[in-house]
Amino acid sequence: RDMLPPPRREGRIAMYGAEHLVRLELIRELQAHGFTLAAITSYLAKVPTDGSPDAIRLHRTLLALADKAASRLRAAGLVGRTVSIKVRFADFTTISRSRSLRDATDVSRDIAALARELYDALGLQRARVRLVGVRVQGLKDVRQTSRQIRLGERENGWREADRAIDRASARFGAGIVRPASLVG
Repeated sequence: RDMLPPPRREGRIAMYGAEHLVRLELIRELQAHGFTLAAITSYLAKVPTDGSPDAIRLHRTLLALADKAASRLRAAGLVGRTVSIKVRFADFTTISRSRSLRDATDVSRDIAALARELYDALGLQRARVRLVGVRVQGLKDVRQTSRQIRLGERENGWREADRAIDRASARFGAGIVRPASLVG
C-alpha cells in the first residue's frame, strides 16, 4: 500500500505504465538493501509519484554506489565519517554536497540513506544528469575506532549483516546473498 501511485483507469481496466515498473524496480532494490516495508514506504514518500523513470533510476544508482563504497570500506578495514555525492549535469556543470555522520561507519544502509538525503536536498526536478557519484571521506582504521552503543540498540545489527554478506559474496559470487528482512 502507498508504494505505487494509482493506475490510470480506462473503464474497468487499470493500466500500469513504465513509471510503475521503474518504481517496482526501486522497491526491489530497497528490499535487497534490507529496508523494511515501513522504511520503503517512508523512502518512497520522498520520491515524487510523478517522478520520471530517470529520477527513480538515479535513486537506484545512488543505492548501488553507496553499497559499493561501503563494501570497499569493509574490504580495506576502514570506516568513514563524511558521505559526499557528486552530480554532473548534461552541460558538464558539476556540484558536490557532503555531510558528516555522528559516528564513522561502513554500513551500506547508513551511507545509502545519507547519499539519498543529500541528493534529495538538491531539489532537482527533471534535471538532466550525466553522472552521479558517492564517496566516503574522513577514513579511519576500523580497529582504532570505538563504537558507542546506544541505549536500546541491538547487539548485532546492519554492520554484522553487511559483513556476513561480504563473506558469502566472496565465497559464492557477488549478488548471491541479499538481506532477508522481508521474509515472513
